[in-house]
Amino acid sequence: MLAVYSGPGAGTGNGLHDLVDEFRQRIEDLSLVASVRCSRGSIVPQDFLVSIEDLQNRIAVARATYDTERIQIERASNVLERLQKVKETVDRSARTCLAEGLIPVEEQKVVPAQDTHSRANTTTTERKHPATQTGSSSAPSKGPPELRNLTEAEFAVIPKYLVGRVTLQKMNQSLAELNKIFLYKHLLLKANPIRLNKAEKDCLWEHKQRATNDCPATLAFVCEDELKLGSLMTSGGSRTIPVSSGFKMDVVGRSLVASLRYLGKIRDHRGGGHNRMVVA
Repeated sequence: MLAVYSGPGAGTGNGLHDLVDEFRQRIEDLSLVASVRCSRGSIVPQDFLVSIEDLQNRIAVARATYDTERIQIERASNVLERLQKVKETVDRSARTCLAEGLIPVEEQKVVPAQDTHSRANTTTTERKHPATQTGSSSAPSKGPPELRNLTEAEFAVIPKYLVGRVTLQKMNQSLAELNKIFLYKHLLLKANPIRLNKAEKDCLWEHKQRATNDCPATLAFVCEDELKLGSLMTSGGSRTIPVSSGFKMDVVGRSLVASLRYLGKIRDHRGGGHNRMVVA
């Protein structure tokens, strides 16, 4: 039958330490009793004395090991707490860099498995029409650029520090408003300049000023500052371009843009102090 220790130190944080001291004290008492009996002529087996000395040595080793491990555990706890703070700082910095487009898309591009069929169709189309391969990165598309809604599989591969607490539903709602901005740019480039109002003419002029060789004015690109300032569209649109968007570069908007970059759904063209976003 096992006896439950209920002596000094039981149930306290130093219970093991006190228990070792209790064992040491009892062994010393046994050793003293053995010494007294030996002095009176009693016969004490030599093995018994050796066992007592061996137990004393083991207790000393156990106590030293306990003290060493306790110190190491305290140090490890402090290190773990510091590492957690460093991780949180790095996550915030990475989220900010990706939202601002400071990290190149090539380093973060991930192609989901469900897009394999669409990539195969695109490759087949390019083989049938070699002329579309030249300048494909800057050639304007026939239809308006459109970003498809994120699927659950795509949402699952996005790092948590990019998504935060934003849900897939909120991302797709913001994505629908972002598509309206690209549609606005597409209709703006296709419209007759004579029928544009002053705000639309100013937007078209600014668009042409920001064009580059890699990102020509015929391409419906959108600059980041246009998203932040919300300066693209008037409320309700106009007669020529009846499109308006409620996209906001808030927590959801920043998370969406960073996630689209991560998934390779938008490309960045930098230069001249502007970051131009194009639907991939």
